[in-house]
Amino acid sequence: MTYLLQGNWRLEGENYATIQELIINQHRSGQPVTNKSQAILRNAIVKENWELKNDDILLGDKIGNVSFDI
Repeated sequence: MTYLLQGNWRLEGENYATIQELIINQHRSGQPVTNKSQAILRNAIVKENWELKNDDILLGDKIGNVSFDI
């Protein structure tokens, strides 16, 4: 689990200003992500062309969050 702590992101080790920095440094270090999991970041999983990108999604109002006068 990733934690936001005082404006910084961390797993179990150092704090980083962005999630991207955390992932890059975790990958470069070759150390396990957590002591419990012992998972090591080795290769990125690239999104396929058909998968949505985060920038393609617009957040709006939740359906059902409005009042109806009857």
